[in-house]
Amino acid sequence: MVTEDDVRRVALSLPATVEKPYHRLPSFRVASKLFIRIHELADTLFARCANLEERDELLEAEPEKFFITPHYDGCPAVLVRLGQAGFDEVAALVTEAWRICAPNDCSPHTTRSTHMHHERRSQRPCRQRGAQPIACSSRLLVQGAA
Repeated sequence: MVTEDDVRRVALSLPATVEKPYHRLPSFRVASKLFIRIHELADTLFARCANLEERDELLEAEPEKFFITPHYDGCPAVLVRLGQAGFDEVAALVTEAWRICAPNDCSPHTTRSTHMHHERRSQRPCRQRGAQPIACSSRLLVQGAA
């Protein structure tokens, strides 16, 4: 079963991700936008979707794994039963939710050397093709920090 710690590890491996409590539960944001959070329901993850169509496809394909409550009827997001999902699937959902919310100049495929071009410029990494993913666990991305 995928755990909250697994979700945290994946989320914080994505550039410019910040963990911030949401109703005393862990939530993860990029550019101040919430992309995933641990839900109040036990072993449940809230994850953003690109649109309602994508969400509805997930709900139809695997209703034992993906669901929503009436609160999320018009929201492009899905609730995931962590006990029904594998690690790779959750990692892909977290990464996709991050991609949906991340600014255009942010990419999970950024090298450390592209960080912090200048103090006054954006603290987000720049997009660079073919580079390896990095791990960032704070708002500031510091060259050489993991």
